[in-house]
Amino acid sequence: MLSNEDAGRARWADDLQSLTRLEELLLRYPELDPEEHREVGERLVATGPLDMGLLSANRAAWNQAEQYRADNPHVFRMSLGKRLMLTALAVMAGAIIWWLSDIGLP
Repeated sequence: MLSNEDAGRARWADDLQSLTRLEELLLRYPELDPEEHREVGERLVATGPLDMGLLSANRAAWNQAEQYRADNPHVFRMSLGKRLMLTALAVMAGAIIWWLSDIGLP
């Protein structure tokens, strides 16, 4: 039977299994094999804000997540492709604004 706390987590979590697995891995960090190490990074990147909030309620796992972020900043950086896409979108938006002002639209 689920405790009140577990029942609340199950009700609010987007993916309770993934959140539980992430907590289990974080509590063993840094003594993880390479596959588990990669899995932690993937799960942290994919975890939504609600599950991240639920993870923060587990102080030990949250501290380990913060340590993982500090140890592996490359996992959380935006890729070059995404940066280039954002730059292209910004240039395109600027060009559209310039074009609209050039043809006389306010």
